Amino acid sequence: KAMEAENEKIRKAMASKRDGPTKEKESSAAAKAAPPKQEFSGTSQISVNDLQRQKYRAQYEEDLARATALRRLVDLESVSVTIADIAPMSEYDLYIRSFGGSERAQAAVQAPPPNDIFDQEVQAERVVMRSKQSQAPEDLGLFPERQMMRGFGFGGAQQGEDDQGTTATTGSFKKSKKDKEGTSKSAATQADAPKGDSNANGESTVGTANTNNTNLGFDTAALSAFLTRVFPVVRTLMDENDSNKANTSSIKSKSEHTFSTSVTDLSTPLVEGRPVLDTQFSKASPQNVLALYGPPVQTTGPLAKYPSIALLWNVNDPTTTDKVLLSPSPLTSVCCSPSRPHLVYGGTASGSVCVWDLREPNYRHSSLPDGTATRLPSFSTEWLADNHDYPVVQVVVAGYNAILAHRSKDEAETLTSIDSRGSCCFWLVSEDTGKGGRAAVGSPSSPISSPTNDKTRKAATFSDADHGQNLFSSVKLFKASAMNLLPTGSRSDAVSCCEFFPSDPTQMVAGSSEVVHVNRYGSITAPNQYSHYARWSQNSSTSPVTSLNFSPLDSRVLLASYQDGSVRLFLKDSGEPKLTIPLATTGAISRVRCSPNLRWITFALDTTGTFYILDHASNDNKTSPSQKALISTMANGKCCSFDVSSEERVDARAAFGFDTGLLQVHTLATDVIKGNAANRNERWL
Repeated sequence: KAMEAENEKIRKAMASKRDGPTKEKESSAAAKAAPPKQEFSGTSQISVNDLQRQKYRAQYEEDLARATALRRLVDLESVSVTIADIAPMSEYDLYIRSFGGSERAQAAVQAPPPNDIFDQEVQAERVVMRSKQSQAPEDLGLFPERQMMRGFGFGGAQQGEDDQGTTATTGSFKKSKKDKEGTSKSAATQADAPKGDSNANGESTVGTANTNNTNLGFDTAALSAFLTRVFPVVRTLMDENDSNKANTSSIKSKSEHTFSTSVTDLSTPLVEGRPVLDTQFSKASPQNVLALYGPPVQTTGPLAKYPSIALLWNVNDPTTTDKVLLSPSPLTSVCCSPSRPHLVYGGTASGSVCVWDLREPNYRHSSLPDGTATRLPSFSTEWLADNHDYPVVQVVVAGYNAILAHRSKDEAETLTSIDSRGSCCFWLVSEDTGKGGRAAVGSPSSPISSPTNDKTRKAATFSDADHGQNLFSSVKLFKASAMNLLPTGSRSDAVSCCEFFPSDPTQMVAGSSEVVHVNRYGSITAPNQYSHYARWSQNSSTSPVTSLNFSPLDSRVLLASYQDGSVRLFLKDSGEPKLTIPLATTGAISRVRCSPNLRWITFALDTTGTFYILDHASNDNKTSPSQKALISTMANGKCCSFDVSSEERVDARAAFGFDTGLLQVHTLATDVIKGNAANRNERWL
């Protein structure tokens, strides 16, 4: 207010000095010369806008004069203030500055100071290395057919050339040692030349360089078989001087039974007290055995809330489990893929089917407090409407026991699930391999280490078929078709098992009150069923079927076990049994299996835990077991299930599961099981 008053006083003083004398003279002169006032009426030539503009201009001039006067009274100064003064810092110094004072102290530095770097020879402890020698084929045993073709002059250059001028075979061309010396000067040119080009002499340059550049296929089954045989040798070489590591050979103990040479116990506290409901060896990875455990006895524990657990064991490393597979619904049947070692299938009591993809990293699944990784199903049909109405009794891959070559990698598998009322569903197994915009887990084009990329890819390909699929999984099940295995009049009977014909995967047999023969596509089959009794038999009583198995050495032979404790041998073209063998008198035969490497040898297990070995080629007696052993003991418990490995080797294995959660793997004594060769006739049929 004081400044406004002072400004007003200055303004009035300046106006009076400038306009005072002039206004007085003009007013007096105007008064003398002014004519008398006359009244008139008319229209003004000055508009309102002009008057308003003049008013604004006058105000502007006044403000400008006032600002000019005030500017003379104000002096401006420049002031600078330093907010922060920080010297250039490295990332390590910035980290120490930020976190070094928060109750942390720097313990040590990995790298020495810059001045001492050139004076130090090494910055870490010296590692003691030792080399071991081992023998392996040139192609690691992955391409045995190439080795066979080389012997006939169709493979690459053969080794072992002597100094006398022996020839080397390359494709259909043979070059002598002299010719090779003449063309050695142009070796670099031939190596760089594309396949099928010619050199300066007009000769074909197809040779070893082109052979090495051939895009060779990769057989996972052959690689798995090679690693299975090499792993024990390599492990022994690496651990022979390390006394701190446990020797897995000490886990094996001498068997107390005559049919086996050694036994290995597979057990873990996770399944202690759970009965082993089913055991199965993997055909793709024979060293792996899959075990299904039932409900727990104790209600406490990290896995007590799960009614069933499936464990994948590696026989070569019995100290720990390979995979722990869980399911919210009770599992009733499990099986391994015969051509894809990374897939495991399962059927539940609620009628749904699930699949586990073992390629998925452990960080995508939960873990127990001790660090053991557990896996829920990668895909489950529980969210789909096309499920079974009754519990699933068996899941099996269609054509798993086919005598023909295994399916290719690009050919999808067909999973078969059967419920207790005979309803059979066929599921197409789909693995996204990048053709639909999403790469498979573990493929080179799939950045599985980046969860963000997986989320983006998952969201980009989401559809209604993804219901029931675990996050980041790439395997799905699509229902292809369904059928009923039992005739219309007998659909009230319970179905316990099924088996595919090795010679024709479109045909299958199902075990109910009879062994029913059906075709997947509804065609007429002959015989339509395999009867319990022959025409000349007076016993017409029936007994439910408990297990079925085709012989892997003779696709004509079908073995069936029954609840009355008997085993019957059929030929696929005849509906009458060729042999009827009564075994158990106090219980049913729970499972029957044919030997994978001994013809006419059959293994059977009854509900009391007694193991039977049958020799159908024996000249003495074909209707009684050649050996019998009680597997159940007070220490191990009651034997509930068993399976025989599918390896066509001398040292075949048999796995036995007990109701205490123990799993034993026996190495079978082939010579003892086969018996005296002079007392056998393998052409008896």
